[in-house]
Amino acid sequence: MMCRIDRAPRLLRPGSAFVLALGMAWACTAKPGAAETQPPVRDVAAWSAKWHFIFEIPPQPRPSASPWFDLALTPAVYDVSQPNLADLRLLDPDGNEVPYDLRVLRGQSLSQSIPAREFNRAVGPNDSAELSLDLGDATFEHNEIRVELPGNQYRRQARLEGSTDGSSWRLLAEKSLIHFERGSDRIDDRSLAYPPSRFRYLRLRVERDPLVDQSALVLKGVQVLRTVEAPGELLTLDATLIGKREPVRAQGDAGSAWVIDLGGARVPCARIECDFAESALSRYYQIESVETLDENEPYRFVASGTWRRASGEESKPLVADFNETRARRLRLTITDASNPPLELRAVRFRAPARVVILPRTDSTAGMLRLYSGNPHALAPRYDFAGNLPARLDPAPERRPIAGQHDNPSYVPDPVPLTERLPWLIYAVLGTGAVVLGLMVIDLARQVIARQDADANKPKAAV
Repeated sequence: MMCRIDRAPRLLRPGSAFVLALGMAWACTAKPGAAETQPPVRDVAAWSAKWHFIFEIPPQPRPSASPWFDLALTPAVYDVSQPNLADLRLLDPDGNEVPYDLRVLRGQSLSQSIPAREFNRAVGPNDSAELSLDLGDATFEHNEIRVELPGNQYRRQARLEGSTDGSSWRLLAEKSLIHFERGSDRIDDRSLAYPPSRFRYLRLRVERDPLVDQSALVLKGVQVLRTVEAPGELLTLDATLIGKREPVRAQGDAGSAWVIDLGGARVPCARIECDFAESALSRYYQIESVETLDENEPYRFVASGTWRRASGEESKPLVADFNETRARRLRLTITDASNPPLELRAVRFRAPARVVILPRTDSTAGMLRLYSGNPHALAPRYDFAGNLPARLDPAPERRPIAGQHDNPSYVPDPVPLTERLPWLIYAVLGTGAVVLGLMVIDLARQVIARQDADANKPKAAV
């Protein structure tokens, strides 16, 4: 005999208690906090409540020829900031937010296009291409042109001349313009560099390649540039040796290991300089790193090689260069083999400087405060940064970053309920399990009662 359930149990419909329990668990585990919307600064105390730490920037009252200041970031700043430094904010003495540009001072070539008017485009001798350019009365300094040419596989001789009046010409550069491609290999050299000049007029002639060009050559375009080399800045700091030398196995042999602290989490590092007491050595080394002080974070490989110093050589620190890594600590392992352990006296590390560039005004010349330590802050996008020239001349005046202290108005994010009451999640889930159990028992009782009632009904006569 089949039975049918016409209605749900009296307590709750099936599944509703389970959904309720899950909802309560989710509510307990949800973490508060939303991304910063960066409202205008009005109440400094209320605004700064989201930032945990403050660095003081001492005043710089002396006059300067540069319209900018810059701050070289220190390991202490990295230690309390977001990995991408998006939470840095500067406030002047009046509590106004100071715009800035964050830059990494790596050496690079910077090119600026110079406006030029074409004229006298013509076919020259032997079907060559000729073109003249007028740079106008502004007489911008220029030192390179880039030529757009048709085709892919060619070698074409080019000659560039300059003139101040358009009648007397002087040779600036002469070379072959090359563009070849074969598979993944590519050679592309279509520019002519020359000493910095202020000639108003330029005249270019490009010969055709007799192996490629069957008709007169046509120039697609010419761009006049001012290309400068922007010098980088390598910031060198002292590292700290943690503890003493540790005897280890290295490459299956006897070795030594040292732990080197860089002073902050995720500090950029692209070189270490190790000062050893020994005058002569030849040892294999390996460098590993971790970004934080988390005990569960494993060391990862950074670099390896061999250090050598012959007897009688000048006792300079031994250097290891590698691709820039972000680290809190480095572990240096050296294979000693049958040699006595080395004495490591000091370690320094180096990386391209990260600087905060800000305008030099009456307000920014006073005491400034650099705020950091807001995990919800978004990277600022200041108009000042977008309009700042790539090359700053004169160079910004460097200001130091002084002491760090806790922000007295800082208000931390509310601690999730599950962290304040860790037992609560288990209590909620346990309550849900009990409710589900009671529902099952109640449902079973109703089914049994229905079956018993049906069994006791008198059977109809056949």
